[in-house]
Amino acid sequence: MNTSSHAEPGLRPGIRARLRRVLDADHIVDGIKHRLTLHFATRQNHVFTKFCRLPTQLQVLATDVVDFLRPRGNGAELRIIVFGCSIGAEPYSIASVLRRRRPDLRFKIECFDVEPVVVARGEAATYSMAELQSSPPLTPEFIESTFERFNDGVIVKPEIRRTVRFGLGDLLDAALIHHLGTADIVVAQNFLYHLARSKAEEAFLNLFSLLKPRAALLVDGADLDMRTRMTARARLRPCGTELERIHAESRITRGYAWPAVYWGLEPFDARRRDAYRRFATIFLSDR
Repeated sequence: MNTSSHAEPGLRPGIRARLRRVLDADHIVDGIKHRLTLHFATRQNHVFTKFCRLPTQLQVLATDVVDFLRPRGNGAELRIIVFGCSIGAEPYSIASVLRRRRPDLRFKIECFDVEPVVVARGEAATYSMAELQSSPPLTPEFIESTFERFNDGVIVKPEIRRTVRFGLGDLLDAALIHHLGTADIVVAQNFLYHLARSKAEEAFLNLFSLLKPRAALLVDGADLDMRTRMTARARLRPCGTELERIHAESRITRGYAWPAVYWGLEPFDARRRDAYRRFATIFLSDR
């Protein structure tokens, strides 16, 4: 009787064990390299964005998150605040997916960025065909439901533009945070890792203060150790739906840079005791 039907072909158990130890050692070394990079690298802001950068995260937002926020058919309008909105690709992606997946949902999105040029681009809502290139590619369904042809490019459809408002704003501006009050969904993605670590911690605290007692926070693009520690301290619950798939989509543009670049993203590791929180990008508040 063959007792090794599940074994890796061509590898004896002892060789497999040694190979795993080598791979684990490499991962540990890379982890140490990245921690050193996080502490000593010079942080710089970069303007880089895509439509539907994390398509699975958007789908979870439109399903599990909305169901969490609006149980039992609650029809109140959702207030969504987006920081680091850049040229508008992320907020318009959120608006388009919500309209398509939840046609009866009422929502408004308030967007902020520190760069006047990109805020103006977001308000104009016009894009070249090259700016629609993405990996993974945008689906024909998303393109058709989001854009109309405009000159040599596209413009976001009026019914989507009406749900999104842009303005200059800094997450580190205490007066702005106080003025904004609270929201149902707060989004701060792919810019916190550009901040000095002390400023990033301050930014996390400001994000937490914007959450309603029942709310959701979307926060990809941050130092994972810090995000894990800060969300645990704030008693936010990680949303585990499609956790690994969302992480894989984020690594499409960031995985190659790990561990040598501070914004690089480490591989998913389900063996970690804190994996559920460490690799989540959606956190829920139910105070």
